[in-house]
Amino acid sequence: MAKISPTIQDMNNVITSGVSFRNRVINGSCVVAQRGSVAIASNTFAYGGCDRIAVQTGSFTTVSGTISQGGGVGSGVSASGYVQQFQATTTGSGTIGFVHRIEAANCADLNGKTVTLSVSLYQDTGSTLSPTLNLYKPTAVDNYTGQTFLYGTGISLPTSTRTKFTWTVTLGSTDASNGLAIVINFPVGAVSGKYFQIADLQLEKGSVATAFEQRPIGLELSLCQRYYYQCRHAIGTIGSLSTSLWRLTSIHPVAMRISPTTTLVGTPTIQPGYSPGVSITALGTTYHNTIAFQVDCTIASTAAASGTVAILQNNNSSANYIDVSAEL
Repeated sequence: MAKISPTIQDMNNVITSGVSFRNRVINGSCVVAQRGSVAIASNTFAYGGCDRIAVQTGSFTTVSGTISQGGGVGSGVSASGYVQQFQATTTGSGTIGFVHRIEAANCADLNGKTVTLSVSLYQDTGSTLSPTLNLYKPTAVDNYTGQTFLYGTGISLPTSTRTKFTWTVTLGSTDASNGLAIVINFPVGAVSGKYFQIADLQLEKGSVATAFEQRPIGLELSLCQRYYYQCRHAIGTIGSLSTSLWRLTSIHPVAMRISPTTTLVGTPTIQPGYSPGVSITALGTTYHNTIAFQVDCTIASTAAASGTVAILQNNNSSANYIDVSAEL
């Protein structure tokens, strides 16, 4: 008979495994990077590179660059080996920020509590910079259209020296009720091809910065996919209303935060039976919830008879997929 009751050793294994969710930051280890590298060409807020850590640029005359995951296993640049980075070229002066938004359900218990932020930062501009560590709250639950500044502190970051910082603050009685945003801003002048990096981002209850919490990569990926994933393979049928429509039904890999939005990226194709692949040209009517989505896809030509089963393909390219997002 299989043993189903835990032993003391079983419990010790859980306790010492480090999977205690001390860290309220999802993907603070930067190990998950579903989007890959993302280029920007203006002052903007954008996700790219490592999941759940956005880059925000503001006030530059011009700004361009690439958000990407840097480092690698065994690189030694962080606890996991990975960093979130932005390689920037700017004119004028402005700010380059890294932003992590925490869902209200994951931080409301921090109201009235002392919390400690820890993070590793790096820049190679050739001069010492004075970044700021900041906490904001949204004005409505999980809605960051409007935000209120809560607390901030200045730090000094030398050039080309990876430096760890910690900051402790006591939250007010309702500060975390709607969620929290960690914003780390680098004030920057004109630079060309310079790197700004963040790693080992952790927010935890208490006044002590403990060792960075490393969660298993499979678990971290699941946590990230609550907010975003890329649908590359699914199944559907040629529609009964029109043979130039294909109704795709896909179950999300995990329950998502809210009913997501879907966006066509590149030119994925459908494969109806043994027929040649047919390109998807647009997404039409969608039916979403937190468990699955269904969307009517316009296809380039009549692929097969009504009711024919067809399979979504990425056409042998990582650039072709359906973007599924419930980001904060």
